[in-house]
Amino acid sequence: MRGRGFGGQLTHTVISWAKEAGFDELCLEVGDHYTGAIALYERYGFLRTGNTLALDPPRDHITEHERCLDLRDAMNES
Repeated sequence: MRGRGFGGQLTHTVISWAKEAGFDELCLEVGDHYTGAIALYERYGFLRTGNTLALDPPRDHITEHERCLDLRDAMNES
């Protein structure tokens, strides 16, 4: 189902819900190897925080990083 816009629709819906619910920030963790997801989150303004982690064994070779979106930022209007 990749490339059909579902990820963007879902991301937009979650951002809209979080804003309406009164959240100031939305954070997520994404695997460093998921370049498509990273590009999607970048399009929506999610920025790297510098926090990283590795999954538990036996998947400890997989690294992730945190990204956050400031929902108070006027540029992030949905």
